[in-house]
Amino acid sequence: MSKMEYMPVDCLQVPKVLFQMEKYKNLSNTAKILYSLFLDRLKFAVQNGWVDGKGDLYVIYPKSEMKKDLNTTRYGVDQAVQELVKIGKLVRIVQNDGKANHFYINDIYEKLKEIADTGLTMLIVEQDVNLSLKSSDYAYVVLEGKIVMQGKSKELSVDEVNDAYFGINTFSH
Repeated sequence: MSKMEYMPVDCLQVPKVLFQMEKYKNLSNTAKILYSLFLDRLKFAVQNGWVDGKGDLYVIYPKSEMKKDLNTTRYGVDQAVQELVKIGKLVRIVQNDGKANHFYINDIYEKLKEIADTGLTMLIVEQDVNLSLKSSDYAYVVLEGKIVMQGKSKELSVDEVNDAYFGINTFSH
């Protein structure tokens, strides 16, 4: 494909943790894709001001659209939603007086914070720099098998980490 032929593709990001953490391994692939679709629709929540009285974002996603997006039946949608609610505790549903339900999307990484608060040491290998810095106390950037940057996560900027990861600069805090 040449530069002239290339057309950007709108992609759906699926959190790897859904496949890696034991807690989420039993979720069906349909439920994992649905969670990713919920995350993707959070941008509409921001754009449309879908915020409740507590300041929490919610998603409006009619089941008819879920059915179409997932290419499944209404039963398949209901099963996937129930998996996210019961097994993964990734989604909370609030009824809306006969209108479209409000779906509250829980952050997978909140659980990491809960684990860290117990004093347990964890090693998180993640390429999402923002998420990594938010979810950790200390960070290492490894390039070609060598530590090229390290420091307290609060003191590192995303730009510095990206520069170090791509070999532009090396830093130590």
